[in-house]
Amino acid sequence: MSTITKTAFANLKQNKSRNILVGIAVFLTTLLLAIVPNVGVATINLEFAAVNRVLPTFHVMYREAGEEEAQTLKRHEEVECAGLRADAGEIVLPDGTALLTYMDEEALSLQKITLEEGRFPEKENEIVLQEGLLKELGVQAGIGDTVTLPYQIYEEGGMSYEQTAEFLIVGFEQTTEYSVKKKMFGCLVSQSFYDSHVPKEEREYRVVLRLAEADHMNADDIEMRAKALGEAYGILPANIVMNREYIVANYADPELYMGVAWIMLIIVIAGVITIYSIYYVSMITKVQEFGRLRAIGATKRQIRRIVLQEGMLVAGIAIPAGALLGTVSVPFCVRMLYGRIDNTDAMTKTVKALLRGGKVPMINGWLVLLAAAVSILTVYLSLIRPMRLASKISAVEAMRYDGNQNPKKKIRKGYETISVRKLTGINLGRNKKRTITTIVTLSVTGIFYVIISTILSCADPKQMTKENMQESFRIEIESWEEDKANPQRSWKVIQKNNPFTEALKEEILAIDGVESIEMKSRLEAKEADLKIGGEEVLLHVGGLDDSHSKEIEEGLIEGDVTWEELKAAGGSKVIAAVPSYFSLNYPVKVGDKFDLVYFDGEKEVTKNVEVAGIGEYTRGVIENTFIMPKETVDGLVTSDLSYTMEIKTDPEKYSAVESALQSIVEEQELFELESYRDLLKENETSVQFLSILCYTFIGILSAIGILNLINTMINSIYIRKKELGILQAIGLSDRQMIQMLRLESMVYTVGTLLLSVTIGGGAGYAAFQYAKNNGLYVGNVYHYPFVQTGILIVVILAIQLALTYAVNKNFKKQNLIDRIRFSE
Repeated sequence: MSTITKTAFANLKQNKSRNILVGIAVFLTTLLLAIVPNVGVATINLEFAAVNRVLPTFHVMYREAGEEEAQTLKRHEEVECAGLRADAGEIVLPDGTALLTYMDEEALSLQKITLEEGRFPEKENEIVLQEGLLKELGVQAGIGDTVTLPYQIYEEGGMSYEQTAEFLIVGFEQTTEYSVKKKMFGCLVSQSFYDSHVPKEEREYRVVLRLAEADHMNADDIEMRAKALGEAYGILPANIVMNREYIVANYADPELYMGVAWIMLIIVIAGVITIYSIYYVSMITKVQEFGRLRAIGATKRQIRRIVLQEGMLVAGIAIPAGALLGTVSVPFCVRMLYGRIDNTDAMTKTVKALLRGGKVPMINGWLVLLAAAVSILTVYLSLIRPMRLASKISAVEAMRYDGNQNPKKKIRKGYETISVRKLTGINLGRNKKRTITTIVTLSVTGIFYVIISTILSCADPKQMTKENMQESFRIEIESWEEDKANPQRSWKVIQKNNPFTEALKEEILAIDGVESIEMKSRLEAKEADLKIGGEEVLLHVGGLDDSHSKEIEEGLIEGDVTWEELKAAGGSKVIAAVPSYFSLNYPVKVGDKFDLVYFDGEKEVTKNVEVAGIGEYTRGVIENTFIMPKETVDGLVTSDLSYTMEIKTDPEKYSAVESALQSIVEEQELFELESYRDLLKENETSVQFLSILCYTFIGILSAIGILNLINTMINSIYIRKKELGILQAIGLSDRQMIQMLRLESMVYTVGTLLLSVTIGGGAGYAAFQYAKNNGLYVGNVYHYPFVQTGILIVVILAIQLALTYAVNKNFKKQNLIDRIRFSE
């Protein structure tokens, strides 16, 4: 064993406290580097495996393709395979729908349509049903039986009159919970049925296809080529639907790998800063030691090797331990994450089944090796600066070194009287670089914490639910247009005999637990000259009462019209709500004027209106194209435009109210009931998964940063043992010393919190805006994370107090004489 190695081993034993802290920091860094990528990749692999089991395998779907375009696309040289799907019509249900769909063989394969039993239809009278549909119709039948079904065919301008025909059941599809709950069913019919009922010139297909040579492309390339191909055949951008989840699951996505790389980079930065800071602060106590080594002949290169070997010896113990624990923890972490999710959708069920069956590997060996390699690199980067500092120390400088940052300074500031506060200032000021380094190191973790907390605060499930639904329950009229067999479902017909009668309102208000109700109006209209894709666009004018005036005015992003001005305009001014189908396809501007065409009963009315403002609002406020005061909208027609009822209830009587409302809705097929708690549960499940991942990550990252604070405080006492001993000999009490240590800790605490809260707050807001503008999973309202910031403050203060107590207790283990003789 060489002298350098022996010296490194000796230093390893001598600097036990520092090396334990460094070892813990390296251990935690390696643990994070092993867990985060492995859990991330395992989660992605599970989701992708579930996607490949559940979702269709096509790359893109082109909607509203004519007969000629559909057949040409199937033969295109850039297409590997393509299938055709067409919705012929629907079976008439009292309060639901059952689509009659034709799919060719390729479409059935690409969309993974399988049957529980039987075969696919071939003849005109053959059909595949869901058993749930037969139960809904009150029919008992099996394969080989004939059933008479009422249906309507889609035609230009709407749906045909109701027809009936006998169908031979040749197969059954699976009935899902969603189908039963929403009363939305699917039926498969043959090409003969579709061709005989829909004229060739009216046929519209959904073309599902896979692009040729896609194996050599990434997700972005596939999307770009698919959109270019669709646009070349006149397919509108709104009718180009990418199978994004399947594409990302099976083709390289640069954004996915960039996300993993960014997370690993954050871990490395935190590790480098912390480990470097620990070594830098500790180097102050080693100056004289390295000076003596230089005096007896050690070269700069040998000094650097001693520092490097000591660091690598620590890493040699900590890195394998961190990698091993991280590897073992990955399956547990993944199972814990999915164990907290209680969704019953097909994707979640499939993921959990894959987990139970062990079908997807949880641990990637190359990621563990990468974590170890990156950890070694992290330690090396952390040691570069300390190695240089150690090698530059001369024997003469070392002998004169007293811990000050600038030993060449010949004049120092003194005081006629001394106090605990002045002593604290002297210590912090004598090595400003050490103080600043510690504060900055701690702040990096704090900044990351505040940024993540900001994103999660804005993704608050309650806020997100509130944005879509402001009260406990919503009853809304379910209407549709252009249905010849069911003209009573047209809104212009419903409003003549609106089911929201005064008697119904009184009945709902009389329910025990209902506190108030609010009615919202809707006027259906068209813009005389506006057509998108050759078709007239249905516009909705929503009416709100005066209780919404403030939020409507505050939501304006263009224009400065007031609520009172809208009321005074008598319907000649509107606010355009964005985003909407209308605003996405028509560049609406403040000051635009157009003719709004609507019906008052059977009478067609044309009214010239001006866009007085453009506002951004959530569905909880309004889900319409334009906004007017309710009394203004209601005054435009003689019928009742009440479309939505928002119901506020006593939280303690929520369940009883829900049961009563459900009974009312079941008696009226026009009504659809939505529940705040059901929507909240969906949002909570989505946010919960993200929160667990983020806070676990930032918790371990914070532990790495705290180690630096511990090291700084220990070394601050260690280097001043003699000085503090002399001060105690001339009258410094234990209480005053504790006070001095607490003041030093407070400087680190206040500095850390200031940087974390200010920089983290600003960066968090920028991250929120980026996420919001790019359609990522956050709410529409910015929330500063006050609770999380409060927790950060309490935790840092608690750590500082505990650390001060522990350091002081350790310091008092030596008697006064030994402290004064320290370093002699």
